[in-house]
Amino acid sequence: MENLPALDPQTLQPLLWVMVPVFLLIVFVPAILFCIVVHRALAHCAPESRTMAPALTWLELIPLFGLYWTFRVVAAVASSLHNEFVRRGLPSEPAPGKGIGTAYATLSALSAIPLVNFVTTLPAAGCWALYCIRIASLTNRLAGPPGAIRPA
Repeated sequence: MENLPALDPQTLQPLLWVMVPVFLLIVFVPAILFCIVVHRALAHCAPESRTMAPALTWLELIPLFGLYWTFRVVAAVASSLHNEFVRRGLPSEPAPGKGIGTAYATLSALSAIPLVNFVTTLPAAGCWALYCIRIASLTNRLAGPPGAIRPA
């Protein structure tokens, strides 16, 4: 331990100017993309089919609270999409996207725990990508006129 150089704040400052923005990009870009995807999905549902207002999805960006809110958003999007598919008379599973969304929410919450995050961060990123793709494809099925039936 005696051979280690002392950490001088002046030498660490340039490193911090690089690492902090990179960390923020890694954390906030996926969170913002998640909010955009689920906001768009809820916006394509009729108001009577929604179980959450689209604007509430942005609460996901509040630190720590967002870990809890992800579970609420996933459940609300699943039930809203199901309600909308039923309303339009389109075939649908009971809770579209809820399984992979819950896996993403659970893994991302576990990723906030030190040491556990080494095991859960990459699977959380994979589940995030699969969930966003699934919800975007379901939203695209709703993007047509309300009476139009689009293929699965």
